[in-house]
This record gives sequence, structure tokens and C-alpha cells, in this order.
Amino acid sequence: MPVYTAQHTLNDSTTVRICPPDVMPQRVSIHNAQHSESADIYIGNETVTTTTGIHLHTAVNQDLILGPNDTLWAISNTATPVVHVIRITED
Repeated sequence: MPVYTAQHTLNDSTTVRICPPDVMPQRVSIHNAQHSESADIYIGNETVTTTTGIHLHTAVNQDLILGPNDTLWAISNTATPVVHVIRITED
């Protein structure tokens, strides 16, 4: 099972793909590394917004299982927060 790690700098105007698709299911852990209380991160599909996304609290991990060919996207309410991602694929 390959393990991949990444850091993504988000913004408040464009969604960023934080987890690419894989042909097999994958386990994903996302960490909101922004330690400012004023920066919020939201996850969802490619059309995620700060209104429709799932809010990731500061310094908290969110664990998910993505199905085959699913992707995960993120956006923020501020200019440059960072999100950390680790994915484990079942290849």
C-alpha cells in the first residue's frame, strides 16, 4: 500500500485539488495546518465553496475513505493557509 504526503497552499478564490483520483479506494487524512483562528479551510468536490464545504477546524485531522476515481478539493476564506494530506492507496 503506497503512502503519499503533500502540502497544499489554498486561497479564497479558486478550489485546489488536494487528493487526486486513484483506481482503487484510498484512505486520506487531512490536517488544517493553519494555526490562525481567522483562517478556515473547507473540503468537498471541485465546486466546493466556503458555504457548501465541510469545515476543517484549526490543528485538527479529518480522516476519510475515498472511493475509486474520487477526488477531494479544498478552498479557504483567506489568502494562503496550508493543508497537509496523507493518502494511503490500496494498489
